[in-house]
Amino acid sequence: MTNLATFWNKIAAKYAQDPVLDEAAYNFTCERSISYLRPEFRALEIGCGTGSTALRLRAHVSTFEATDISEALIQIARERQPETAPHEQVGFRVASAPDSFDSGVSYDAIFAHSLLHLIPDPEALLARVALAIPAGGYFISKTPCLGASGMGLQGGAMRLMIPLMQLIGKAPPVIRFFSTEGLEAMITQAGFKVMEAGSFPSGKPPSHYIVARRCS
Repeated sequence: MTNLATFWNKIAAKYAQDPVLDEAAYNFTCERSISYLRPEFRALEIGCGTGSTALRLRAHVSTFEATDISEALIQIARERQPETAPHEQVGFRVASAPDSFDSGVSYDAIFAHSLLHLIPDPEALLARVALAIPAGGYFISKTPCLGASGMGLQGGAMRLMIPLMQLIGKAPPVIRFFSTEGLEAMITQAGFKVMEAGSFPSGKPPSHYIVARRCS
């Protein structure tokens, strides 16, 4: 976990300056997420980065907590937060993905954007997410699927290049190659029913958006 924090702290300033690659796709998935939220919901985002999505969704729920392993990214998120009453703010805090949950607290919606392919044990995280969401609650995620069908030569090249980039600190320490089907199956196996799924954007690799509801 130290390596993960070190990497993201190092690139935090550059990451914060990078533009959204497909703003239309980002806006679409944000609006789809909002359609599932309710004013009484308690929400949590794991791996919130610079906080852009958390800040956008905050007005649609009762409380919103957001965590990231990078202290530098959380500092940027806090600086981006408008000056509002404390009860209207996002509760940004530093925590690794497995440590994002307050003991005994449940959430009506948990978000994980561009996270599942970057952590050592996404299956274990999903099991923990399932414990924190009561029946009927939502897990909403968006994940680049580097192992998706149709990647062809590009996929093969990425598998060769990424380990070399990791050695010199130019790529995240952990990168998983999910297919869209494998990603949906992993979430289903954790106790969720996929309510909505699609790739936005749908290029190579596709960024797979999933809304999953906690089964009873």
